[in-house]
Amino acid sequence: MDATRHASGAGPGRDPRPQRSPKNPATAWLLWMFLGVFGAHRYYLGDWRMAVPMTLTLGLLGVWSLADGIVLGRRLHRIDTGRH
Repeated sequence: MDATRHASGAGPGRDPRPQRSPKNPATAWLLWMFLGVFGAHRYYLGDWRMAVPMTLTLGLLGVWSLADGIVLGRRLHRIDTGRH
């Protein structure tokens, strides 16, 4: 294997993480509004590592879900621009 290639197959200077596809903001907001305590919006955004604990704690009884509502727009923007 060439020394300039990474084990993930990405060339030098490339981010080896897979790029996420742009998400529909309306879908994310609706999931947050109706299923936010279960972390449905987190699953939709691909943040399953945060979604699982959110589901198990019911969004820390709603507090975590409310906090997510504050930052959801910014999170969508970061995903759509490729800055996870």
